[in-house]
Amino acid sequence: MNPPDGLPSWLVLVLFLLFGSPALLSKSAAKLPSVLGAGARWWQARQPDNQVEARRSSSYEKQEAEIARISRQYDRVNEDFEELSERVDGLEKKLTETNRRFFAALSYIRDLVGTIRRIDPDHEVKAPPEILKEFL
Repeated sequence: MNPPDGLPSWLVLVLFLLFGSPALLSKSAAKLPSVLGAGARWWQARQPDNQVEARRSSSYEKQEAEIARISRQYDRVNEDFEELSERVDGLEKKLTETNRRFFAALSYIRDLVGTIRRIDPDHEVKAPPEILKEFL
């Protein structure tokens, strides 16, 4: 594109410096490949907004790393919880079975003692152990 006829060259240079150079250093010029956008990329890197964005990016990466670390720890704690939960469930089943057997044995012992006393009221029945006195 040629400048209009009769326009002095110094005026063209001033107009280019005022209006053309900012376009050469803009964000859209920074997207140009290779040497064409090198100056714009350098200029944009100097801008305070881009430096803040770069710091945000670094901060974002640190946050992502911390979130990933916490997530891994949560997974380990969750695995431990599931293992302990399974153990507690197993112990509850064993305790329930033991209680059922204990109370069945107590019932059987009461019936035997009652039968012995009915058959021979004078027969001395041995006292139960101290640990079972509250149940018999």
